[in-house]
Amino acid sequence: MSVENGRLGRDSCARGFVRAAQYFANMLSGADLLSESSELVRSIFAPDVVCFCPAEPRNGGIGSGAPGVHAGAAAVLRNAVRHVIETGLMAMESVGGESPAAYVVLPVTVRGRTESALLVGYAGERELPPHLLEALLGVAALAGATLARQRADRELLVLAEERAARAIAEVTERRARLLSEVSKALFASFDFEAALLSVARLLVPELADWCAVELGDGELGDGEPPEVGRDLAIVHADPAKTELVRELRARPGPDVPRGAARVMATGEPQLHPEIGSSLLADWTPDPRHLRAASSCGIGSAMIVPMGVHGTVHGAITLVSGEPRRRFGPDDLALAEEIGRRAGTAIENARLYREAREAIGVRDQFLAIASHELKTPLTALMLVIDGAERALDRIPDAPTSMRSKIAALSRQGQRLTHLVTDLLDVARIQSGHLGVSIEQVDLSAVTREVAERHREEASTAGSALEVAVGEPVTGMWDRNRIDQVVSNLLSNAIKYGAGEPISLSVESSGETARLCVVDRGVGIAPEDHERIFRRFERAAESGVFPGMGLGLWIAREIVTQLGGSIRVESRRGGGARFVMELPVRPSPGVTAAAGSS
Repeated sequence: MSVENGRLGRDSCARGFVRAAQYFANMLSGADLLSESSELVRSIFAPDVVCFCPAEPRNGGIGSGAPGVHAGAAAVLRNAVRHVIETGLMAMESVGGESPAAYVVLPVTVRGRTESALLVGYAGERELPPHLLEALLGVAALAGATLARQRADRELLVLAEERAARAIAEVTERRARLLSEVSKALFASFDFEAALLSVARLLVPELADWCAVELGDGELGDGEPPEVGRDLAIVHADPAKTELVRELRARPGPDVPRGAARVMATGEPQLHPEIGSSLLADWTPDPRHLRAASSCGIGSAMIVPMGVHGTVHGAITLVSGEPRRRFGPDDLALAEEIGRRAGTAIENARLYREAREAIGVRDQFLAIASHELKTPLTALMLVIDGAERALDRIPDAPTSMRSKIAALSRQGQRLTHLVTDLLDVARIQSGHLGVSIEQVDLSAVTREVAERHREEASTAGSALEVAVGEPVTGMWDRNRIDQVVSNLLSNAIKYGAGEPISLSVESSGETARLCVVDRGVGIAPEDHERIFRRFERAAESGVFPGMGLGLWIAREIVTQLGGSIRVESRRGGGARFVMELPVRPSPGVTAAAGSS
């Protein structure tokens, strides 16, 4: 057909270009432009051949959508496409003979770079009119511009997604950091009132413009449900307004600030994203009170309970007065988590207080029981001692009687030792372990203790080796030093496995040192500190009897005298206990001795 005189005349091409321009203007960013553009050109300009040819065509062709290209023109058109993409200039080719055809290759330029070419061909034509070439060239330019717009839209979308992701990550990191700081403040000690004040200071202005932490009356010691409480902490971003907030909350006022009572009663949080002036006026009919509320700043608010396991201990009120900050569900979730952690801290403090009270009752019981047991036990030991002396005056006393009296004496001494330990536990816990400072010879005390335990060691199969030379004197409590040496030696006899035990005393400058060494079961390195704790032992309780108090009492005594005690051992390799004491007591030791 004739493109000059047919439906592709000058007016038809002009209208077709306008239609193409409207189509490209409305094309979505995600549309397949090249495929849709081919169909658009085909429907408007009715070519016999139309396709978009990329810079590097696949399958060796000039394009994947170019059926109908004359066999003899394929090579020529490939060269033309290559030339157009390299130069950015339009190219026209024609094929003569019995089946003539006219082709035009148009550059599709995106952001100043020709990335593909638009191939259009008409069979039976030897050349194409200028107005058609102008229209097609305009369509190719529109396609390039639309590709550029699509790419820019995608880049903007990616940029927006990156910015949103970065903003979310920053908010998440900031909130995680806030939660971490809140946890550190809450669990740094059991003084939850000071901790909650620190938390309020952390939340302002990070999360709110002002914050009030209210503790229920049930947490004040009266046992009532926490439906009405007291403000434990009030913090405002503007310190000058803190007292104004305190006055506002002290008298009947807005429902939001005083909504803590309902939150504590129900355990359900409250979120008020937007508090307008009309709503605030409904809550505060008193004009003076309304002015005070407006001055404090109440634009958005949320109230969360401080509770754990269904028990509510109080509430946290968070208020924003700035238009830029309005609370939403994410803010409420963060505040609820802070409330749960605060409730856990309060619960832990309550449990700690109850445990301390129970320990105090226990220690008081131990002190009373130990003291009451000592009197009859002392009388019992006197009777046993008298029985032993009486048997010594009877030459023909039965051997069985002597052994029974000896067993009574040993058990009585063991019971005396246990009662003394229990009494010392109570004294140490109450801080009343008295010391009486005097000049003491550590060498002499060690010899006396060794002699006193020699029979016990012999019964266990252990020989005592006492390497004590010159006197080693210092200002200590003689009875307490005797107790420490006795505890260390008794421990060595118990765990010495029947092997020899050595005791040595030496001095080094201003320090006196006692070493007790056994070759018994030994102690694993990870247990070196644990065995000095109260009621702790490294060995199995079923194998070696005892309550695990001797080493703990020994360390407490030595520490009070300004010294130290440690163990050097490995499992199966025996143990070496080392006690070191300053020859001269520190001022703190002297003061403690004077007060006792």
